Amino acid sequence: MASASLLYVFLVTLLCTLFSTAVYPQIHLIPFTAFFALLYLRTSLVSSLWITLGCGLLLDLINSDLRFGFYALNTCLTTFLLHRQKKHFFEEKLHSICLLTGLISASMTIFQWIFYCATHLECHLSWKLIFIDFILLPICDALAVFLWIYLPVILFIYSRKMNWKAMIGRNSLYKD
Repeated sequence: MASASLLYVFLVTLLCTLFSTAVYPQIHLIPFTAFFALLYLRTSLVSSLWITLGCGLLLDLINSDLRFGFYALNTCLTTFLLHRQKKHFFEEKLHSICLLTGLISASMTIFQWIFYCATHLECHLSWKLIFIDFILLPICDALAVFLWIYLPVILFIYSRKMNWKAMIGRNSLYKD
């Protein structure tokens, strides 16, 4: 969606990242996936790599559960591998942004699991883990993009077209 600026999407995803543990502590969505999807569509590979490196380092500073540099490596590797796929997605279509976000989330989850298994001795892979981490959570990331980023933009554009200020400011026709 061309009307959502990168700064707006970055600030919304940053706020969602900071408050995600308070709002939904059991659900571990991958932050910045919506920002990465728009970033891939609007910038070059080099710019995307630098910006995702900064976002990854920011995630490393916020999260203390994994080693420092883990998210930076994950985001840069995902960007390097998926940036070329932007030609298959269109910014004007909402479903394509959500699909690209789900793809980014799934690939970041796969790399996260590979890096976690490489740094820890035990890795347990089950059908439940595959379903939840590799299928369900990327779908939830794509839905979160719609609910937290695009739905407010759509409602704002719709309210400007419908002139809600004039509708709210009108006196009621049904007075006693």
